[in-house]
Amino acid sequence: DFIANAGEVLAILVSKVAKNANEIYDYIKSKISGKTLEVIQGAAEKNLSSYDYAVADSLNLSLEKRSSKKRKV
Repeated sequence: DFIANAGEVLAILVSKVAKNANEIYDYIKSKISGKTLEVIQGAAEKNLSSYDYAVADSLNLSLEKRSSKKRKV
C-alpha cells in the first residue's frame, strides 16, 4: 500500500508545494529513513518486534490526531 500510493503522494506534493521531483524525493527519503530508524530503536528499547512497535506507534499517532481534531471542533 505504501509503495502503491507513492506516485500519488509525489504528484500531490508537486502540485501543492510546487517543488521539483528531486526535492520531493529527497524529502520523502529523509522522512522514511528517519521513521525507519525510530522504529528500529523504539522496538529495541521496548523489546518488541519492529512490526509490533510500528503498529502500536501508528495507532497512537492516529488516536492523537483524532483527539486533536475533536478538541478543535
